Amino acid sequence: MKPHSSAQKYDAVIVGAGHNGLTCGAYLARAGEHVLMLERKPHIGGASVTEEFAPGYRASTYSFIMGHPHPRVIAELDLRKHGLESIPVPDVCNPTEDDRIVFSKDPKKTHAQIARFSRRDVDNYPRFFEYLQSTVKLLREVQMLTPTNPFRRDPAGLFKTARLAWKLRNYEQEIYTLMQTLSLSAFNYVSRWFESDIVKAKFMFWATIGSNVGPYSPGTAFYLVAHLIGQTGLSFAKGGMGAIAGAGKAHGMRIRTAADVAESLVSNGWAHGVRLTDGEEIPAGIVKRDQLPAEFMRWIDGYRTRGKSFKLLCAIDRLPRYKGFSSERTGDE
Repeated sequence: MKPHSSAQKYDAVIVGAGHNGLTCGAYLARAGEHVLMLERKPHIGGASVTEEFAPGYRASTYSFIMGHPHPRVIAELDLRKHGLESIPVPDVCNPTEDDRIVFSKDPKKTHAQIARFSRRDVDNYPRFFEYLQSTVKLLREVQMLTPTNPFRRDPAGLFKTARLAWKLRNYEQEIYTLMQTLSLSAFNYVSRWFESDIVKAKFMFWATIGSNVGPYSPGTAFYLVAHLIGQTGLSFAKGGMGAIAGAGKAHGMRIRTAADVAESLVSNGWAHGVRLTDGEEIPAGIVKRDQLPAEFMRWIDGYRTRGKSFKLLCAIDRLPRYKGFSSERTGDE
């Protein structure tokens, strides 16, 4: 098929309209760039897509919770104005063999739950979070920094590394804590704080969400800290990806769905556009896609990404009843 070029040239073309791509596109458009989003599927959303899984029932097919959107991103893209609505999750039930333990945003309620298993753990529960607060603060600051390459020896590279070191100069203890979590298993770490297997299990599960390792694997303690980075709390995002897409469109970002990209067009090591599977070529100043060096891709191909979680969506006509659940013991309906 003879290629045919689009008459429109964009400052940036982003392949994949998931939440990361949409956020990048919205920021570029906000900065005045002429941006085109290309999505292979007939709808946007990527791993956070909202689909009808049963007649009349729509839900996020893959993602299950909104935990880590940064308040700065929400404010700068004005996502609330464009329809972002958070539905908080106040209580989380964790099943046991013959009952349930409920962790709540209400400290008194959670303490009463833990007290059913251990008085010592009731006292240590708030101390555990208090101890990690400064480390979480460090991670939140680093989260918004541009990564530096400490192995660069040119003046600009040395200056960036020195500037980062100066910024982190008061975080000695927190960095030691991070080094500790990177070497310890979740089990070893929580066992320093808690004695009840039920309470430990809560954190051990927390430490293995999104991974393919068990809570006894070295390094899983880090996820206990990483999951505390989110500042919006556990909630569901009503409306899905519409808010980010709306923010980008408000600044002129265009989105094309059912646009399957076959390859990036590269000359002298620089991408200057993309070619769709139907032969259409779209020129651009910047192409955001995995057009990466072969050596780097070999490293990525060797990275283990198998998961161990699944999500079950159900359309029901009444609230479910769970075997062994006691509202009298948990204080939860």
